[in-house]
Amino acid sequence: MRVLLCHQDRAVRVMVRDLLAAVPDVRVLGDVDAAENAVGRIASAAPDVVLVDGGAAGQRILRETEPGTKGLVLMEHPDSVVDAVRAGARGFLLSSCDGRELQWAIKAVARSEAYLAPPIAHRLLKQMVPDGRWAGRAELPESLTRREREVLGLVAGGLSNVEVAGSLVVSIATVKFHVSNLLGKLGLRDRVQLAVYAHRFRQS
Repeated sequence: MRVLLCHQDRAVRVMVRDLLAAVPDVRVLGDVDAAENAVGRIASAAPDVVLVDGGAAGQRILRETEPGTKGLVLMEHPDSVVDAVRAGARGFLLSSCDGRELQWAIKAVARSEAYLAPPIAHRLLKQMVPDGRWAGRAELPESLTRREREVLGLVAGGLSNVEVAGSLVVSIATVKFHVSNLLGKLGLRDRVQLAVYAHRFRQS
């Protein structure tokens, strides 16, 4: 997996490079410190995952690149997470994460799945996601099938599509089908919002 790092803090860039240096299936294409430098690099290098900071610069990168850009946000604290969701990020990590969590997050985002560090997921639970359509719901819609509820519960546990498929003994295509149905029935935009939604009901 090819990773491009854009973070204004040089110490964070060095830390991430060191953490990923020993990972055999991850290659860091480079690192930049400004949004204006990152957009062109993303267009030419087509990285699998772009690691960005949680501030305005990182959000600008996500907004100005192709919609399919898979952004993983590294943030000092979770306060700006809603803005990052609006900008199109797929994963959210605190910059204090260790190497193992960073690898998990990169792999999940590269598979077009969501990754939310627990403190960030907790913060999202207290805030409204972009469209607000499910905010305040007290129970799951009756239209969900038993299997869709099972998939939602496993997503709440942080399982990837591959892991959900293994747990339910079904194909990955079947899991993707159920995830797509869940998004439609719940009025959610993507798997990031689905993961937040799932966390909310796991906590209740």
